[in-house]
Amino acid sequence: MALNYDEQRFLLFAGYTYYPGCAWEDFRGAYATQEEARDACAQFADEHLNWYQIVDRQTLALVEEGKLSDRLSAT
Repeated sequence: MALNYDEQRFLLFAGYTYYPGCAWEDFRGAYATQEEARDACAQFADEHLNWYQIVDRQTLALVEEGKLSDRLSAT
């Protein structure tokens, strides 16, 4: 089943504080809503990544960023 990226408005980036990838190497997925992207953070915290950013594809605005450990404690 192919994903329709037109419906995946929010891009999730996550990585290591001390060893960041190079831009797209930190890309973790595209999601329909900001909430879905935020919920996906738990998966990447389990992979020991430290930070996350959510970007709105339509406006190219950074809409949320933070530490993955903070996201886990918020749930």
